[in-house]
Amino acid sequence: MFFVNGIHVLNRLSRNSAWKMFRLQRISNLKNTENQLESIAVLVVEDNPDDALLISEFLAEESGCEFSIKVVTTLADAIQVMGENDFDVVLLDLTLPDSTGLDTVRKIVGRFSNAVVIVLTGLSDAQIAVQSVRYGAQDYLEKKDISSMWLGRAIRHAMERKRIMSRQEELFGDLTAALNEIEMLQKVVPICANCKKIRNDSDEWETMEDFLRKQTKSAFDPNICPECITILYPVMKINKSK
Repeated sequence: MFFVNGIHVLNRLSRNSAWKMFRLQRISNLKNTENQLESIAVLVVEDNPDDALLISEFLAEESGCEFSIKVVTTLADAIQVMGENDFDVVLLDLTLPDSTGLDTVRKIVGRFSNAVVIVLTGLSDAQIAVQSVRYGAQDYLEKKDISSMWLGRAIRHAMERKRIMSRQEELFGDLTAALNEIEMLQKVVPICANCKKIRNDSDEWETMEDFLRKQTKSAFDPNICPECITILYPVMKINKSK
């Protein structure tokens, strides 16, 4: 009987130990997940302290990301800190002490073309929203419609759109360069009938190697073909014939 009861006691202890281990593992997994949260640096350009506080609180409530927030109240301060630090996204109010309206967007995007800008405003104006995007902003949000979930989602979507646009611009640049190379190679190239130098677009004569190196970015590996070997080194030809 004691043996049976002993087994029951051991089984009960084993179940308790397993449950504790499960809870500890779950807590550890949650901590690891928190440590792996995406970190996003946000610059809030807002002169209204209540709005700036509300935005910070909304971002603090967002569970999908860890936001690092910097708040400035003027366009001049925004330009300064953006020049000194890297931000993943800029939340930009259009009514600032030193700048108002769409000119604020132009000044930010004009100086920092890679910035992910989301315009925040208390105005309900579809025309301003469209113009903001045309001037380089990634999104336009009315403050009265902002919530923690909506703001976090808008930030992630704006960053992804900017990433895709940057990639498209990079591919377009590569394609343009390739088309320019093809156009250059297809055109009539003036070449000296004697020394084989080529006249470039600056009306200067340069060797064929230099011309092709500049136009195609190719690297050259100097070698001597068999025919030239027989001309330059006739002894090698005799030895070879033997």
